[in-house]
Amino acid sequence: MINFKLKVTLLALALFVIAPHTSLAYFTTAQSAVQLNSDTLLYTVTYKFGMERGALHMPIGAVRNLQAGDASPYLGYTLLNNGEAVIASGTTAAFVFSDAKVVDNEYFVPKGKSATFTLVTLVKLGKDFTVSEDEKTELSLQVTSLPFNMVGADGSNESITKLKLNPSELQYYITPELKLK
Repeated sequence: MINFKLKVTLLALALFVIAPHTSLAYFTTAQSAVQLNSDTLLYTVTYKFGMERGALHMPIGAVRNLQAGDASPYLGYTLLNNGEAVIASGTTAAFVFSDAKVVDNEYFVPKGKSATFTLVTLVKLGKDFTVSEDEKTELSLQVTSLPFNMVGADGSNESITKLKLNPSELQYYITPELKLK
């Protein structure tokens, strides 16, 4: 009986190893938060995308306060205070940096390849934003929308599928909290 179970286990393991994998690889690999001076912050969120089933078109642009359900081709992000309250104060400038090829104002990741992307965001706190000594102020940046397009195996524009990460997947795309000084 043990010999039979061992054979079945080894056969299953061998099939898993040699079987073609058609999974979508998307995950965040690093996040950072730095206070550059009293009212300027720098946030980065790095992530990797690639798919064996088709090529990908990924956003270059990023817009503040987009949500996962919004119809936009851009990455969305928001600023959080203590992991909860959305901060509307101040101005931001953001873009997605990658060494992936740019095609039609989007990053292009060929079928079967992957690329690394970094959302770079500068935050200039508004004059109305004050740090209280008796109140905890820790700001983080959360990616709230990450749409992408997958081109099917035939490579035609008719086979493009519009996709996006859902909120449960985006929960990991967050920077550390930055305790303001």
